[in-house]
Amino acid sequence: MSGGSFADVAAKLEAIARDVHPDLHASRWWHPNLALPCAYWWPAEGSVTTNPDGCMARDVLPLTFSIAQRPTLNAGDDLLSLEHISDLARARLDEAVANPLEQLAVRHAKRTRGWRLANDTFASVRALVVEFTVELTLRNPTP
Repeated sequence: MSGGSFADVAAKLEAIARDVHPDLHASRWWHPNLALPCAYWWPAEGSVTTNPDGCMARDVLPLTFSIAQRPTLNAGDDLLSLEHISDLARARLDEAVANPLEQLAVRHAKRTRGWRLANDTFASVRALVVEFTVELTLRNPTP
């Protein structure tokens, strides 16, 4: 792809996850055995769409960036910790989408649909999760 491949973009997404907080175990993609607390990416609800852009098509890839934390007996402390890490994540994501992934294969990037609190399971352990949705418009491949 012009300026990089999807693998290059995925590597940059993983680097963003690593940059949020030193205590987070970062992964390029979700998998059930991630150590908690962790940060990871996963395709968002919906699917890859192709939008016409003049004579060319643009692939739009919706992704979810998630931060998961093991709950403790004190839910208040868990939520305070998630608040803090979520603020760091929002700042890092906003910085990344302001400069579309450093001119890799991404033509345009934006955060969409705000964020939400969810639950997930990692190695049979329930986790609190904060999810952010990001939409990437990919550059067309060049021959």
